[in-house]
Amino acid sequence: MKKQLLRLSAVMLIIGGPAHVHAAKMPSLSSLLECKGEASGVAAYVDALEDGGLPSWSKNEELSGFASDVYRTPKPVNVAGLTATNVRFGSYQLGNYTAYGITSATDLDAVARQLGLRGVAGRGLARESTRGAWIVAREYEGRVELGCEYPNPLLGGKTGASKR
Repeated sequence: MKKQLLRLSAVMLIIGGPAHVHAAKMPSLSSLLECKGEASGVAAYVDALEDGGLPSWSKNEELSGFASDVYRTPKPVNVAGLTATNVRFGSYQLGNYTAYGITSATDLDAVARQLGLRGVAGRGLARESTRGAWIVAREYEGRVELGCEYPNPLLGGKTGASKR
């Protein structure tokens, strides 16, 4: 009986390994989008998506662009009172670690006023959050994209990111 359980466990680990491993260490997406997480959380999502470890997520071909993949989440996520079902992660290997929810809102100025965002060179409409992170809103494909830009420690930013 023990041998059968051991074999079954090994088969389950091989078949469902990446999804279970990634799902176990994923931070809250809402917290990550609202600058309440760590930069390493962005890397965790990107790695999981690249490894196929988030099978309930799907790539949104319509919203994805050159070097910018957008993924549909399995359920809506709250971002500062707005709802998003599509998420875009920035390339943390080239710059800061970014995670944005593409909301259904279309009035960027109204969202900026609501969240107290102002024009910041190089970031668009933003305000500093905690530990060097920035809450950022911009227009993406006619909708308001809202999320967080975490500093990249490999580029002289603060701690909180994995060193890969």
